[in-house]
Amino acid sequence: MILIAYPTDEYPVLSGTSKATFDIVGIAALWVGEFGCRGAHPNDPEWARQLIARITSAVRAVSWVDWRTSDTDYGFWAPTTQVGGGLVDAGRALSYKTDLGFDGREFGLNDTAHFTRTHSVAIFNRGLKPVTSKSSLQEAEGYAR
Repeated sequence: MILIAYPTDEYPVLSGTSKATFDIVGIAALWVGEFGCRGAHPNDPEWARQLIARITSAVRAVSWVDWRTSDTDYGFWAPTTQVGGGLVDAGRALSYKTDLGFDGREFGLNDTAHFTRTHSVAIFNRGLKPVTSKSSLQEAEGYAR
């Protein structure tokens, strides 16, 4: 879901990677401006992957709202089929002191014969203070409750 300034003084909801690309590139540029680019991290071959993981993990859930007909909030979260991973939060991407480390940056349960029951994730604290993390399932409309 991308809110885009429109010539009609509105902010319609548009979707698709062609719209999201500008937001992601802008957030990456803010990150590089603050923390340096690949040249500032010469001994870190994973730098680009970590930057991508940082941006894609800094998302907020989005309420299911039918912006095309009204701004009514229906009281439940939108499923990924409607909004993808959510709304990327540049502030989170730039300010978080923790990083996630896990293969593929997703938990794909794969509800088939190839179902994977357990997944691991590493949380790296890059800050000076201890942090407490909690993980849970966030229900969204369209999923079993």
